[in-house]
Amino acid sequence: MRPDSLAAMDWQDISGRLDGDGCALLPGLLDKAACQSLSALYANEVGFRSRIIMARHGFGRGEYRYFSYPLPPLVATLREKIYPFLVPTANFWMERMGLPPPFSCGSPDFPRPLPCGGAGATHTAIITIWTR
Repeated sequence: MRPDSLAAMDWQDISGRLDGDGCALLPGLLDKAACQSLSALYANEVGFRSRIIMARHGFGRGEYRYFSYPLPPLVATLREKIYPFLVPTANFWMERMGLPPPFSCGSPDFPRPLPCGGAGATHTAIITIWTR
């Protein structure tokens, strides 16, 4: 990950895409070697706490896995560096749901899970998706 790549991105556009489409691409964030390294993690059972086969739940084809802790170093770094840029979007979504915005850029709770409307969250969801 290039140090200046996140700050140079159009976070207003990214936020709009997240809000409208539920996802956003961040072109150029990772080089080819980093992408291949992350992709290679999926082939190893170690490092994941659970595996979801989407068809069993009516979600389509493919599967995804939740990373276990400790997170792979690159995933942990990405999470830490991207978090401050996503705080405004997360708080906007909380406000739209009528919930108080609990996220801050300097949150001492990050990266631990924050209370989720009394749902008893015990893990944050860091996933990797594999489709066929």
